[in-house]
Amino acid sequence: MRDIQAAMDIGTERYRDVIDALNAAGLPTIFTQTGGMCAALEVVLETGRYLLITDAGDSLSWSREEQNGWGWGCTAPAARATTGPSGSPRTRTPPARRPCCAWCGRC
Repeated sequence: MRDIQAAMDIGTERYRDVIDALNAAGLPTIFTQTGGMCAALEVVLETGRYLLITDAGDSLSWSREEQNGWGWGCTAPAARATTGPSGSPRTRTPPARRPCCAWCGRC
């Protein structure tokens, strides 16, 4: 468990500038993993939905040097990652690739 927390701490520090900028803009952001150590930035929106920010074509790279553009998905509160029977994380439904309520007010 300490190894996972150490990895999360390293990921947080590697994306500290982005996390701090989003937090300063009023978007509470954390570095997270969505299962299988696939990284993302998680933003909790005012509506209770979650915005997951990833690399343009895949999960967020653990190395900023390998990070290539940005991708995002908006999830409903019920779609947040949960713990499976074995204690491992799992996601109930994948994020929808569409404009997010923080900007369009529709989702």
